[in-house]
Amino acid sequence: MAEPVNPKSSTKSTYVLDADSELELSRLVMADRLLTKDMGGVWPEQANVSTIQYVLDLACGPGGWVLDVAGAYPEKEVMGIDISEAMVRYAKAQARAHHLDNADFAVMDVSKPLDIPDESFDLINARYLVGVLLREKWPAFIQECWRLLRPGGILRLTEPELPVTNSIACDQINHMITLAMHRAGYGFSPQGYQFGMMMELEPRLREAGFEKTYVRSSASNASGGTKNHEVNAQNLSIVYSQIQPLLMKLGLAASPEELLTLSDQACSDLQGGNFHSIQIYLTAWGRKPLETA
Repeated sequence: MAEPVNPKSSTKSTYVLDADSELELSRLVMADRLLTKDMGGVWPEQANVSTIQYVLDLACGPGGWVLDVAGAYPEKEVMGIDISEAMVRYAKAQARAHHLDNADFAVMDVSKPLDIPDESFDLINARYLVGVLLREKWPAFIQECWRLLRPGGILRLTEPELPVTNSIACDQINHMITLAMHRAGYGFSPQGYQFGMMMELEPRLREAGFEKTYVRSSASNASGGTKNHEVNAQNLSIVYSQIQPLLMKLGLAASPEELLTLSDQACSDLQGGNFHSIQIYLTAWGRKPLETA
Protein backbone atom coordinates (compact mmCIF):
# COMPACT_ATOMS: atom_id res chain seq x y z
CA MET A 1 0.00 0.00 0.00
CA ALA A 2 1.13 3.52 -0.69
CA GLU A 3 2.18 5.72 2.22
CA PRO A 4 -0.64 7.74 3.77
CA VAL A 5 -1.25 10.90 1.78
CA ASN A 6 -1.92 12.87 4.95
CA PRO A 7 1.01 12.40 7.35
CA LYS A 8 -0.73 14.38 10.11
CA SER A 9 -3.45 11.78 10.57
CA SER A 10 -2.93 9.54 13.59
CA THR A 11 -4.58 6.73 11.67
CA LYS A 12 -2.67 4.85 8.98
CA SER A 13 -4.89 5.69 6.06
CA THR A 14 -4.88 6.44 2.36
CA TYR A 15 -7.74 8.93 2.81
CA VAL A 16 -6.68 12.12 1.04
CA LEU A 17 -7.83 14.43 3.85
CA ASP A 18 -7.27 14.21 7.61
CA ALA A 19 -9.76 11.56 8.66
CA ASP A 20 -9.21 12.29 12.37
CA SER A 21 -9.72 16.05 12.32
CA GLU A 22 -12.77 17.77 13.82
CA LEU A 23 -12.91 20.00 10.74
CA GLU A 24 -13.23 17.01 8.45
CA LEU A 25 -15.85 15.46 10.71
CA SER A 26 -17.98 18.60 10.57
CA ARG A 27 -17.52 18.82 6.80
CA LEU A 28 -18.62 15.24 6.29
CA VAL A 29 -21.73 15.75 8.43
CA MET A 30 -22.73 18.65 6.16
CA ALA A 31 -21.78 16.89 2.93
CA ASP A 32 -23.56 13.69 3.90
CA ARG A 33 -26.86 15.44 4.55
CA LEU A 34 -26.61 17.35 1.28
CA LEU A 35 -25.83 14.22 -0.73
CA THR A 36 -28.69 12.17 0.74
CA LYS A 37 -31.16 15.01 0.17
CA ASP A 38 -30.05 15.62 -3.41
CA MET A 39 -30.24 11.90 -4.20
CA GLY A 40 -33.84 11.76 -2.97
CA GLY A 41 -33.25 9.63 0.12
CA VAL A 42 -31.07 6.82 1.40
CA TRP A 43 -31.79 4.37 -1.44
CA PRO A 44 -34.42 5.92 -3.76
CA GLU A 45 -33.65 3.51 -6.60
CA GLN A 46 -34.57 0.46 -4.50
CA ALA A 47 -38.30 -0.04 -5.12
CA ASN A 48 -38.61 -3.03 -2.78
CA VAL A 49 -36.52 -3.15 0.39
CA SER A 50 -38.63 -5.77 2.18
CA THR A 51 -35.98 -8.46 1.58
CA ILE A 52 -33.20 -6.27 2.99
CA GLN A 53 -32.60 -6.98 6.67
CA TYR A 54 -28.86 -6.58 7.30
CA VAL A 55 -27.12 -3.50 5.87
CA LEU A 56 -23.47 -2.41 5.83
CA ASP A 57 -22.11 1.06 5.04
CA LEU A 58 -18.41 1.15 4.13
CA ALA A 59 -16.21 4.15 5.00
CA CYS A 60 -19.25 5.53 6.81
CA GLY A 61 -17.54 8.63 8.20
CA PRO A 62 -19.69 10.22 10.94
CA GLY A 63 -22.45 7.71 10.20
CA GLY A 64 -25.14 9.90 8.65
CA TRP A 65 -26.35 7.37 6.09
CA VAL A 66 -26.42 4.55 8.66
CA LEU A 67 -28.38 6.68 11.11
CA ASP A 68 -30.86 7.72 8.42
CA VAL A 69 -31.49 4.11 7.40
CA ALA A 70 -31.74 2.93 11.01
CA GLY A 71 -34.22 5.70 11.83
CA ALA A 72 -36.39 5.16 8.77
CA TYR A 73 -36.34 1.34 9.02
CA PRO A 74 -36.27 0.30 12.70
CA GLU A 75 -36.80 -3.33 11.70
CA LYS A 76 -33.46 -3.47 9.86
CA GLU A 77 -29.97 -3.92 11.36
CA VAL A 78 -27.48 -1.38 10.03
CA MET A 79 -23.71 -1.37 10.54
CA GLY A 80 -21.17 1.26 9.54
CA ILE A 81 -17.39 0.89 9.47
CA ASP A 82 -14.70 3.53 9.13
CA ILE A 83 -10.93 3.71 9.62
CA SER A 84 -11.20 6.78 11.86
CA GLU A 85 -11.78 6.16 15.56
CA ALA A 86 -12.99 9.75 15.93
CA MET A 87 -15.65 9.24 13.26
CA VAL A 88 -16.83 6.00 14.81
CA ARG A 89 -17.00 7.54 18.31
CA TYR A 90 -19.13 10.37 16.94
CA ALA A 91 -21.41 7.98 15.06
CA LYS A 92 -21.93 5.79 18.12
CA ALA A 93 -22.76 8.84 20.23
CA GLN A 94 -25.32 9.96 17.65
CA ALA A 95 -26.91 6.50 17.61
CA ARG A 96 -27.24 6.57 21.42
CA ALA A 97 -28.60 10.13 21.42
CA HIS A 98 -31.31 9.18 18.93
CA HIS A 99 -32.03 5.81 20.59
CA LEU A 100 -31.18 3.86 17.44
CA ASP A 101 -30.44 0.44 18.90
CA ASN A 102 -30.43 -1.05 15.39
CA ALA A 103 -27.37 1.00 14.34
CA ASP A 104 -23.85 -0.20 15.13
CA PHE A 105 -20.37 1.02 14.18
CA ALA A 106 -16.85 -0.38 14.18
CA VAL A 107 -13.33 0.71 13.27
CA MET A 108 -12.07 -1.14 10.17
CA ASP A 109 -10.04 -0.33 7.07
CA VAL A 110 -12.08 -0.88 3.90
CA SER A 111 -8.91 -1.19 1.83
CA LYS A 112 -8.13 -4.49 3.61
CA PRO A 113 -10.03 -7.74 4.26
CA LEU A 114 -12.70 -7.11 6.87
CA ASP A 115 -13.16 -9.05 10.09
CA ILE A 116 -16.75 -9.96 9.23
CA PRO A 117 -18.14 -13.44 8.39
CA ASP A 118 -19.07 -14.43 4.83
CA GLU A 119 -22.57 -13.66 3.54
CA SER A 120 -23.52 -11.36 6.42
CA PHE A 121 -25.43 -8.62 4.57
CA ASP A 122 -28.32 -8.10 2.19
CA LEU A 123 -27.11 -4.68 1.02
CA ILE A 124 -23.70 -3.00 1.10
CA ASN A 125 -23.51 0.74 0.53
CA ALA A 126 -20.45 2.90 -0.16
CA ARG A 127 -20.28 6.56 -1.14
CA TYR A 128 -17.36 8.81 -2.09
CA LEU A 129 -14.64 6.17 -2.03
CA VAL A 130 -12.71 8.13 -4.67
CA GLY A 131 -10.70 9.75 -1.86
CA VAL A 132 -10.41 6.55 0.17
CA LEU A 133 -9.39 3.69 -2.15
CA LEU A 134 -6.36 3.76 -4.40
CA ARG A 135 -7.35 2.62 -7.90
CA GLU A 136 -5.29 -0.55 -7.53
CA LYS A 137 -7.42 -1.56 -4.51
CA TRP A 138 -10.78 -1.52 -6.28
CA PRO A 139 -10.82 -5.11 -7.64
CA ALA A 140 -10.05 -6.58 -4.22
CA PHE A 141 -12.56 -4.24 -2.59
CA ILE A 142 -15.39 -5.37 -4.87
CA GLN A 143 -14.49 -9.01 -4.28
CA GLU A 144 -14.57 -8.41 -0.53
CA CYS A 145 -18.06 -6.94 -0.90
CA TRP A 146 -19.04 -10.04 -2.89
CA ARG A 147 -17.81 -12.22 -0.01
CA LEU A 148 -19.84 -10.29 2.54
CA LEU A 149 -23.08 -10.30 0.55
CA ARG A 150 -25.66 -13.03 0.80
CA PRO A 151 -26.90 -14.57 -2.48
CA GLY A 152 -29.25 -12.02 -4.00
CA GLY A 153 -27.60 -9.22 -2.01
CA ILE A 154 -27.04 -5.74 -3.46
CA LEU A 155 -23.83 -3.75 -3.78
CA ARG A 156 -24.60 -0.03 -4.10
CA LEU A 157 -21.84 2.47 -5.01
CA THR A 158 -22.14 6.26 -5.35
CA GLU A 159 -19.38 8.49 -6.72
CA PRO A 160 -19.20 12.16 -7.79
CA GLU A 161 -17.36 14.50 -10.04
CA LEU A 162 -16.32 17.92 -8.76
CA PRO A 163 -18.84 20.66 -9.54
CA VAL A 164 -18.88 22.61 -12.78
CA THR A 165 -18.94 26.32 -11.90
CA ASN A 166 -18.67 29.77 -13.46
CA SER A 167 -15.70 30.66 -11.22
CA ILE A 168 -12.25 30.77 -12.84
CA ALA A 169 -10.58 30.23 -9.45
CA CYS A 170 -12.80 27.25 -8.58
CA ASP A 171 -12.21 25.79 -12.02
CA GLN A 172 -8.45 26.10 -11.58
CA ILE A 173 -8.30 24.58 -8.12
CA ASN A 174 -10.76 21.81 -9.04
CA HIS A 175 -8.50 20.85 -11.93
CA MET A 176 -5.50 20.84 -9.59
CA ILE A 177 -7.40 18.52 -7.24
CA THR A 178 -8.35 16.00 -9.93
CA LEU A 179 -4.80 16.05 -11.30
CA ALA A 180 -3.36 15.56 -7.82
CA MET A 181 -5.71 12.65 -7.17
CA HIS A 182 -4.72 11.09 -10.47
CA ARG A 183 -1.00 11.41 -9.71
CA ALA A 184 -1.48 10.06 -6.18
CA GLY A 185 -3.18 6.92 -7.52
CA TYR A 186 -6.88 7.67 -7.11
CA GLY A 187 -9.72 7.57 -9.61
CA PHE A 188 -9.79 6.22 -13.14
CA SER A 189 -9.38 9.33 -15.27
CA PRO A 190 -6.81 8.61 -18.03
CA GLN A 191 -5.18 12.04 -17.64
CA GLY A 192 -6.57 13.54 -14.44
CA TYR A 193 -9.13 15.87 -15.97
CA GLN A 194 -11.85 14.28 -13.83
CA PHE A 195 -12.07 11.74 -11.03
CA GLY A 196 -13.19 9.25 -13.68
CA MET A 197 -15.19 7.14 -11.24
CA MET A 198 -18.70 7.33 -12.66
CA MET A 199 -17.85 5.58 -15.94
CA GLU A 200 -16.22 2.67 -14.08
CA LEU A 201 -18.77 1.68 -11.44
CA GLU A 202 -21.31 -0.33 -13.43
CA PRO A 203 -18.76 -2.07 -15.73
CA ARG A 204 -16.73 -3.18 -12.72
CA LEU A 205 -19.81 -4.60 -11.04
CA ARG A 206 -20.59 -6.63 -14.17
CA GLU A 207 -17.00 -7.80 -14.52
CA ALA A 208 -17.05 -9.01 -10.90
CA GLY A 209 -20.13 -11.16 -11.59
CA PHE A 210 -22.95 -8.95 -10.32
CA GLU A 211 -26.15 -9.16 -12.33
CA LYS A 212 -29.12 -6.83 -12.89
CA THR A 213 -26.78 -3.84 -12.81
CA TYR A 214 -28.18 -0.35 -13.17
CA VAL A 215 -27.12 3.28 -12.82
CA ARG A 216 -28.96 6.39 -11.63
CA SER A 217 -27.65 9.94 -11.79
CA SER A 218 -28.39 12.83 -9.44
CA ALA A 219 -27.55 16.52 -9.62
CA SER A 220 -26.96 19.14 -6.96
CA ASN A 221 -27.60 22.79 -7.80
CA ALA A 222 -25.59 24.94 -5.38
CA SER A 223 -25.76 28.23 -7.24
CA GLY A 224 -26.23 31.51 -5.42
CA GLY A 225 -29.79 31.87 -4.18
CA THR A 226 -30.45 28.12 -3.87
CA LYS A 227 -31.00 26.16 -0.66
CA ASN A 228 -27.73 24.29 -1.20
CA HIS A 229 -25.58 27.37 -1.72
CA GLU A 230 -24.35 28.05 1.81
CA VAL A 231 -23.69 24.41 2.75
CA ASN A 232 -21.88 23.76 -0.51
CA ALA A 233 -19.73 26.88 -0.06
CA GLN A 234 -18.73 25.75 3.44
CA ASN A 235 -18.01 22.22 2.23
CA LEU A 236 -15.79 23.25 -0.67
CA SER A 237 -14.01 25.93 1.38
CA ILE A 238 -12.91 23.25 3.85
CA VAL A 239 -11.81 20.93 1.02
CA TYR A 240 -9.79 23.71 -0.61
CA SER A 241 -8.09 24.42 2.72
CA GLN A 242 -7.32 20.82 3.61
CA ILE A 243 -6.13 19.74 0.16
CA GLN A 244 -3.38 22.37 -0.08
CA PRO A 245 -0.58 20.22 1.43
CA LEU A 246 -1.24 17.50 -1.16
CA LEU A 247 -1.27 20.02 -4.03
CA MET A 248 2.07 21.45 -2.87
CA LYS A 249 3.56 18.01 -2.32
CA LEU A 250 2.77 17.05 -5.91
CA GLY A 251 4.14 20.29 -7.35
CA LEU A 252 0.84 21.68 -8.61
CA ALA A 253 1.45 25.22 -7.36
CA ALA A 254 4.55 27.42 -7.63
CA SER A 255 4.40 28.44 -3.97
CA PRO A 256 2.20 28.17 -0.88
CA GLU A 257 1.43 31.88 -1.27
CA GLU A 258 0.18 31.40 -4.84
CA LEU A 259 -2.00 28.50 -3.78
CA LEU A 260 -3.39 30.40 -0.80
CA THR A 261 -4.28 33.35 -3.04
CA LEU A 262 -6.07 31.05 -5.48
CA SER A 263 -7.93 29.27 -2.66
CA ASP A 264 -8.98 32.58 -1.10
CA GLN A 265 -10.36 33.78 -4.44
CA ALA A 266 -12.22 30.49 -4.97
CA CYS A 267 -13.76 30.71 -1.50
CA SER A 268 -14.80 34.31 -2.15
CA ASP A 269 -16.43 33.27 -5.44
CA LEU A 270 -18.25 30.42 -3.70
CA GLN A 271 -20.00 32.88 -1.40
CA GLY A 272 -21.17 35.20 -4.18
CA GLY A 273 -24.78 35.59 -5.20
CA ASN A 274 -23.78 35.27 -8.86
CA PHE A 275 -21.99 31.95 -8.30
CA HIS A 276 -23.32 29.12 -10.50
CA SER A 277 -22.65 25.46 -9.73
CA ILE A 278 -23.89 22.02 -10.73
CA GLN A 279 -22.48 18.78 -9.34
CA ILE A 280 -23.29 15.31 -10.70
CA TYR A 281 -23.35 12.02 -8.75
CA LEU A 282 -23.83 8.53 -10.11
CA THR A 283 -25.14 5.51 -8.21
CA ALA A 284 -24.50 2.05 -9.63
CA TRP A 285 -25.86 -1.15 -8.12
CA GLY A 286 -26.05 -4.82 -8.87
CA ARG A 287 -27.10 -8.11 -7.32
CA LYS A 288 -25.02 -11.09 -6.34
CA PRO A 289 -26.60 -14.08 -8.12
CA LEU A 290 -28.75 -16.41 -6.06
CA GLU A 291 -26.60 -19.26 -7.29
CA THR A 292 -22.89 -18.80 -7.88
CA ALA A 293 -20.40 -21.13 -9.47
